[in-house]
Amino acid sequence: MCSSDLGADMAEDGRVSVQVRDAFDDPAATQLTRNLATAWGWRSFFGEPLLAGARSLGQIYVFFEDVRTFSERELLLGKALANQLVAALILAEQGRRLRDQQAFADKVIGQMPAMLAVLDKSGRIEWASPQVALWLDRPMEHVTGQPLHDLLPELDTLEVLQGRMLAQENSHRSEEH
Repeated sequence: MCSSDLGADMAEDGRVSVQVRDAFDDPAATQLTRNLATAWGWRSFFGEPLLAGARSLGQIYVFFEDVRTFSERELLLGKALANQLVAALILAEQGRRLRDQQAFADKVIGQMPAMLAVLDKSGRIEWASPQVALWLDRPMEHVTGQPLHDLLPELDTLEVLQGRMLAQENSHRSEEH
């Protein structure tokens, strides 16, 4: 740990822990640090870098109103908090990427003339392309989540469904020519 101005060491490359026992008595603290301490009512702080492998995501700071020397336990808890925050940030980024990929896939599939549906083990439609809703002449919200047999009660065998799909495909082909 190093004593430093408010994150000056971390600001250089985002990889150094910072610990300030007293913002008003630390020789490395600048006037900016003292002004912030006065304005926000704190005297000491420590900061941990938020590192995802070689990439710096930022820093997290914990401020205290009193002058204090931080215990090893407090500093370890700060590191653990930083690690948990990094994990949450990574998961949030992965979630955003997954949503972007799903939106792209939905756009591409939505423009395909083919009908696609994903059924669970019980035959309930988990996901369907817009063409399925058009074919069934129902809004999408009345298609997803429904058992296929409820939407097509006359459906007794897979062959009937395959026949309908083949007829629909042939219809699209003849419209294109």
